[in-house]
Amino acid sequence: MKEQFNLILLEDHPLYREGLKSQIRSQFPFVTFIYEGANVTEARRVAEKSEINIAVIDLHLGDGKSPAEVVSAFSSLDIPVLVISALNNFESVQNAFAMGAKGFVSKDSPVTEIQKAVKVVAKGDEWISSVLGQALNQNKSKAKDDLSPQERKALVLYASGLKLIAVA
Repeated sequence: MKEQFNLILLEDHPLYREGLKSQIRSQFPFVTFIYEGANVTEARRVAEKSEINIAVIDLHLGDGKSPAEVVSAFSSLDIPVLVISALNNFESVQNAFAMGAKGFVSKDSPVTEIQKAVKVVAKGDEWISSVLGQALNQNKSKAKDDLSPQERKALVLYASGLKLIAVA
């Protein structure tokens, strides 16, 4: 990936956000940060007016929005979403993917992982770290799930606190 691409960076901790921005720019000097901050509503407004190649987002922004709302704000616009979160348990990862995320990186991952993940997800492919992937495969065999992807998405939205009319 050598051409220009546009990115939204949604993270509520300024120091961590600046670190992410610096690491992404070091690997992709041609990136344009169309939005960087912690306001989902504003980031979505910008995304609706711009061509965005990837949204790199934290699941918990301290604004009361559920992780499902945060991910679906961008996946519903067909923007590839890369989640970066301190939560790296099975449910968090599974819910992020059910809501349309294309990738998931734990905040305790090495810096090189975020660089690889941005490259893969910006192309529209899925990314998950090998450590999280192994954990998911172990838990998948334990979880029986007969729901369709759309039913799973609706269930996650409803369980995250959205009203039934919003889920519909």
